[in-house]
Amino acid sequence: MACVAVPASTVRDAQQGATVFTMLAILPMMLLMIIVNAPNSIIAKVLTYVPYTASVTALMRISLVDVPTYELVASLAILTVSVIIVIKLSAKIFRTGILMYGQKMKLKDVILSRFVLTWFASACFRLLVLPHHDSERQKRKA
Repeated sequence: MACVAVPASTVRDAQQGATVFTMLAILPMMLLMIIVNAPNSIIAKVLTYVPYTASVTALMRISLVDVPTYELVASLAILTVSVIIVIKLSAKIFRTGILMYGQKMKLKDVILSRFVLTWFASACFRLLVLPHHDSERQKRKA
């Protein structure tokens, strides 16, 4: 929520941004009857993998049916990776907000922030280029 509060110029703007998180958190409760009636439905399975709704949905499903272990492991892995990414992204947005103190921060500033783009580009480079480069290097050695 810190990354939503930083660009906001007033407390009211920050509260409006936090509403999105609140709505995501209550989504499993709004779909409670669907999940209870069909715990192995597509909606229940998808909500098990969505990081913000995974904990509530997974607990509901576990109490109703035997959830396969691979689904729980996959959900935990997705949750762990998304937490790491969101923490890093929030830190970059927070840093940008601190540097722009006194100015109204716009969504464009957040998205096009040099810090965010640099982090995103380096993350993509590490994920896409480096594994390919390492496999090429190992082929040459062999």
